[in-house]
This record gives sequence, C-alpha cells and structure tokens, in this order.
Amino acid sequence: MVTLNIIGVYGAGIYIEIATSDFESTRSAVAGGADRIELCANLGEGGTTQSYGVIKNAEKVLM
Repeated sequence: MVTLNIIGVYGAGIYIEIATSDFESTRSAVAGGADRIELCANLGEGGTTQSYGVIKNAEKVLM
C-alpha cells in the first residue's frame, strides 16, 4: 500500500512525500524520485512505526 502527500510548495518546486508499508513499495518510491518517504506499518489504520528490521534493511539497501 502506498499513499501520496504533497507536503509543500517551496519556490518553484513541489515536494512529494510517499508513505510506504514494505520494502518493495519503498524501493519504488525511491526510484520514482520521492523527496521524503514515510515507511509505516498498518497504513490502512493510519500508519504506525514499522519494525526496526524493516527500517534498517531499507536504509542499508536504499541509502
């Protein structure tokens, strides 16, 4: 599951935040040029903090 938020318009640009729920959607958000990513669990319920392991794996592979 992925949600898209426009978090602000600054100067001539629009900054895009994408809320993702797993590694694959996070990788897609990075590839798609997201300015900010919120990696969450339970997006259908409003989003909660993802597990430490999922966050560290995404950081290790994608950063």
